[in-house]
Amino acid sequence: MNTKRKSIIIIVVVILCICAAVMLASSDNIKKSVYFGIQRTFNLPIDEPYMIELFEEDKELLNRARDYIIRSGMDHVYIIFDPYYEETYSGFDKSFSDILEELRRKGYEIISGDESYICFFRWVGSYGSRGFVFSRDGNMPQIDFVIKYAELSEENWYYYNENYEDWRVQQAQD
Repeated sequence: MNTKRKSIIIIVVVILCICAAVMLASSDNIKKSVYFGIQRTFNLPIDEPYMIELFEEDKELLNRARDYIIRSGMDHVYIIFDPYYEETYSGFDKSFSDILEELRRKGYEIISGDESYICFFRWVGSYGSRGFVFSRDGNMPQIDFVIKYAELSEENWYYYNENYEDWRVQQAQD
């Protein structure tokens, strides 16, 4: 191997070592940014601990969206966000449009619900979704194919993990 090639390999290894050291020693915000960057790029599911952190960061915004939906009398809601361009949410007033745009920028993909729950999809994949659900009636939400609910820090809010394949296996075992 010639010396130029060895030099390039050494430089690459040193850069990779520096990057690894920065990742290990850096703040949680940098780690979280890298994690969510990789997650968004490859559309990987978000782990439950990160989802719970996201809820804590976003709960004020989620509560504002929930309050608007309830106050407006929307018994059924279905809003899809396009992550690649800023949308105008015609049909909604400016305050709710601003909330929707902020949710879109934060990576939320869908809001859906009926008279018993409002669901905020934070990750959607080919086999399931993960997000937060608010129970309008105070009962545990009943969403198709959910394999796990976890109560969150705010009353009537739950983390959910929906996975059709795992749900199907669970149903076959029961």
